[in-house]
Amino acid sequence: MGPGLLTMQIPQALPVRSVSLETDEAEALSLAQPERGRHYVRLRAGAFHGALRESSDGVVALAHEHWSSALRVRCARPRSYVVFTAAATEAASWCGIPLERESILALQRDWEITTRGPLDASSFAVERGSLERVEARLDGGDSAPRPTENYLLASASAVLLRERVVSALEATALPPAARHVLVGEFLHLAATLRRVAEPKTARLESWSRRRAAVRRVEEYLDAHERELPSLAELCAVAATSERTLEYAFREQLGVTPLRYLRLRRLNRVASELRSAACETTQVTEVAMRWGFWQLGRFAAQYRALFDEQPSETLARSGGRREEVGEAEDPVDGEQLDAL
Repeated sequence: MGPGLLTMQIPQALPVRSVSLETDEAEALSLAQPERGRHYVRLRAGAFHGALRESSDGVVALAHEHWSSALRVRCARPRSYVVFTAAATEAASWCGIPLERESILALQRDWEITTRGPLDASSFAVERGSLERVEARLDGGDSAPRPTENYLLASASAVLLRERVVSALEATALPPAARHVLVGEFLHLAATLRRVAEPKTARLESWSRRRAAVRRVEEYLDAHERELPSLAELCAVAATSERTLEYAFREQLGVTPLRYLRLRRLNRVASELRSAACETTQVTEVAMRWGFWQLGRFAAQYRALFDEQPSETLARSGGRREEVGEAEDPVDGEQLDAL
């Protein structure tokens, strides 16, 4: 894909539904986009900062998103949209494939991404029916087959695509005529990107045995969230050996299976504390509900991951503050490795 595809004149604005959010809670990014079915898991200790800007008119949606630290994100298949994302990251894997620093992704099925550090991404989504009508016109009425899987595109224009989306998002309200022009431009850009895709080389053939093993474990944990399976039980779920499962998790997520299970549980505790509005909510009960029985160790692990005490999370939600054996000394992130 050549840079010339992204040099179209940018109108002065983008309309209609808009979201602007800055947050220190990864989950807030998901709550701001409920239709996307996203699930976030913090993977690294320390403070987090996230930002999201989005604007949509029902046919085209533009978004810019930033994460400051490592996350595991899983997202449901876009129901009626085709999504193109230009991502910049130093170390990440997408659907099991290592990403180059600058990449353009086409999203049409369920997907997941794991970052080892910050990520900066700009996306535009186009309504599938409108896109297919544009493609039919470009093909003279006979629409050629298009890729139906997620796939990667050449990254040469990723920076230009991000700049294009951000420029449109920074504009103000558009009159109807200019809005129509902007929507048409992004529809044609999507059609062009699909035309240059080469399914034989761009289609992700990433359902390797190791990735499939990780997915089976994640799906099991989704369905049995409050259970505490052993490593042997996780291996049985994944239908693989302990050594293979360990390697798969390190390759795909950068952590061991048991550490990932613990991180998921800590993230669930944080989510429940943030949403608690009742003054009778107790940190102890929430922690034990998620399988944390040694409360002093739980508090240290929680503080290491989220850079605050669990009682502080609850207090910010409006719930009643409660002390639960919380450590006063700084906690090293390595404490997350020990139960």
